[in-house]
Amino acid sequence: MAFVCELCGCLKLVKCGDYFVCQKCNTKYTLEAARKLVNSNNSSGTQNSNSGRISSSRALQLARKAKDNRDYETSAKYYDLVLSRHPSHWEAKFYSVYMKAMNRPATETVTTAANLINNGVETLKLIKKYVPDYGERRNAIFEITNKMIEISTMLITNATNHFNSINRQVRGLHRQSYLNNLAEAIKIGYIIGDQIVCIFGDCYIRDFALPCWKTASFQHQTYLKHIKLILSVDVFNNYRNKIAQCENMR
Repeated sequence: MAFVCELCGCLKLVKCGDYFVCQKCNTKYTLEAARKLVNSNNSSGTQNSNSGRISSSRALQLARKAKDNRDYETSAKYYDLVLSRHPSHWEAKFYSVYMKAMNRPATETVTTAANLINNGVETLKLIKKYVPDYGERRNAIFEITNKMIEISTMLITNATNHFNSINRQVRGLHRQSYLNNLAEAIKIGYIIGDQIVCIFGDCYIRDFALPCWKTASFQHQTYLKHIKLILSVDVFNNYRNKIAQCENMR
């Protein structure tokens, strides 16, 4: 019986805990999935070097399944594969970075947030260029908006939990790093909201930009007295005014 990794075609998978792990690309398979691989490979007799090559549609399906199962590492690998073949695929573009960010340590929040923002903006541009259908475009922006709001909240929570876990005697030495992490995570909502308007126009403000701004504003207000030297009161007031104007729009 032979295993063939669906992602890279490697013939060597090793059991590690509850998973079988490809020794080339580190893709993880459950016992059930590994059995299906064996059955599939034996029935088709695929033992050549191309036997493990996977179609883009199958890779996308596996990426989504891994995402739903919160197997972020595997999901990122499949999304990377789709993106390598289809650079204009907005879903692969967005989640190839998003899935990796889900596993980044709290100490790297500044870098993680910056990567998410840059990738989010590039993804919005792809949607603008390659998703002409009105309904599909709105659904795509809605998905990105929700995910960016969720991950900004997660990054703040993780950074706070990490900071609070540090021994009190030395916690002060890490305070500035913690505040920088908070500020960068808060910027996600502000910048993505701004870019939605910049890329798609004012008609997208209420449904998409406004929720981003409101989330960031709430986060900002929560920590304003601590981070006001990094993310100023003027910035906070500016977005509060934007929010008020949008909510008064008919």
